[in-house]
Amino acid sequence: MEYSEWFFTGKIYDHPEKDISCELCDHERLRYEHVIMNDKTKQTKSVGSSCILKFADIRIYDSNKQLVTNPDERKKVLKKAFEESKFKLSLIPLRLLYKEMNESDQGKIENIVEFAKKKNGITPNDLIWLFSSMKNKKIEYIPGLYKIFLRDVSSQIDLKMAVKHPGKLELIFHAMSASQKKTCGVSDFMACRVVNCVNGL
Repeated sequence: MEYSEWFFTGKIYDHPEKDISCELCDHERLRYEHVIMNDKTKQTKSVGSSCILKFADIRIYDSNKQLVTNPDERKKVLKKAFEESKFKLSLIPLRLLYKEMNESDQGKIENIVEFAKKKNGITPNDLIWLFSSMKNKKIEYIPGLYKIFLRDVSSQIDLKMAVKHPGKLELIFHAMSASQKKTCGVSDFMACRVVNCVNGL
């Protein structure tokens, strides 16, 4: 089947419960819904990113509205759209938290968001503070939407220190990437918690 009339809209939705299926390949339990549209009928379909890449005639445009045809570049555009979508979703609970905080803490949240925009991540200590604050205020959030910044020595040390404290580790464990977990030796949170308790940490 040809999909030359279809294009990726740039819209991506997160479904933590994995309750939808790809409308191209019928793959079930789709976590991230990528929306494509038929430019003639205006019909939309919910699909997985792999199907967009698989069907090369589904058009993908970059931020300058230029058609992207190179397979590697198509993948990069989808990845960028995915990261932007996650960042927008991550701001929703932060806005709720902002309203609940005093002026000083509101300033701290603003600084964290600005840092995240520039560095594409949040330092371990700042993320622990955010998650702890949202938990105390009973604000729902999805840890996996937030990226941990580890590009400087200070942040790397902070993460290693957090790993030694079960309470802190529990807060940020699901925000850690697979490589970050591997580097810190915490591929499994419960196993790590048991080891820490045995060691008196």
